[in-house]
Amino acid sequence: MKGNQHDYNPEDVVSRMPDDILITILSYLTVKEAAVTSHLSKRWRHLWRRTVHLDFEDNGRKEQILLQPKLRLPARNRYINWVNRVMCHHNSPMIEDFVISFNLDKQSKGAITKWIEFAMSKNVQNLELNLMEDEDGFSDDVRNFVFPIKIFIKKTRLSCRQHSMNVPPMPFTMVREIKFLKTLILKCVNINDETIGEMMKSCQVLEHLHIHNSGHLVKLIIRGPALALRKLEIRQCLGLQSIEIRDSNLALFEYLGSGIPLTLNNNPSLETVYLGAGYSGIENNLFQQISGCLPYLRNLRLNIYRPKVNLLTFQRSMFPLFPITNFLTMLPYCSRIICTFFLSLRCLK
Repeated sequence: MKGNQHDYNPEDVVSRMPDDILITILSYLTVKEAAVTSHLSKRWRHLWRRTVHLDFEDNGRKEQILLQPKLRLPARNRYINWVNRVMCHHNSPMIEDFVISFNLDKQSKGAITKWIEFAMSKNVQNLELNLMEDEDGFSDDVRNFVFPIKIFIKKTRLSCRQHSMNVPPMPFTMVREIKFLKTLILKCVNINDETIGEMMKSCQVLEHLHIHNSGHLVKLIIRGPALALRKLEIRQCLGLQSIEIRDSNLALFEYLGSGIPLTLNNNPSLETVYLGAGYSGIENNLFQQISGCLPYLRNLRLNIYRPKVNLLTFQRSMFPLFPITNFLTMLPYCSRIICTFFLSLRCLK
């Protein structure tokens, strides 16, 4: 009886709230923070297991690894064991957010794949794999975890009869229908063109795709009005050779990387474009490449990087400003333009 009086103290307004409200409150916490509430009282002991937001953030340990690299392996093992334990105890039938944020690579392939499958089995809506070592986001993509294509396809066998003889079952693949995934964020995760294609067929409600430092992406193609994709962000994918986006419902496109061929045609919903490219972006007719989307734009940001400039003049032959000013007439609806040049200047003697 005393225990009940302690658990439901009239002054404890929060503890008297319905479970659904308490679980909603816990959803604003990371997994580590939510688990601490199990010590508050018997009422709170198991509530954290029903949270629909699983954010496995451990920035403190990530910073420790940066300072002491020899701790990387034991820290990874502890992180993997921690995530596995939480998954074993989690008993909500669905998940809204599933976030992995730790310095992991392909050596942890088995564990990471299991986590993705777990999240998909819970009809996850927002999935983030942030495997970056630090916030700069640069790593050796050869060591990156490879996103498994099997998440989006399933293999089966088709048996049939022919002239009264049994024909051996024929293997074939089918698209796995993923009905709930709306956001996919991949940082320091390798994903190739084929997997992207299968993902677009499988995830019919996917609205936001973010890929950062993927070494396997070569020719990215986003095409078709049936896609729900509204926001696409591609950053520092060094092997990427071209991007083609046409006939889509995309509203925002961001690209940060080297100057590559861009095709942006017939995307009437595209209102915001952020481009950060090397000086070769100008040399490769960047402005002409994006001309297909200019009539619809409302926000345009261009970051042009030039590593070394010995002499800065405003002659067209040296620094072609004309293409920049000329294409402004093609932006009838644009209300905001930001054009930034990053220059490395050296004083002349």
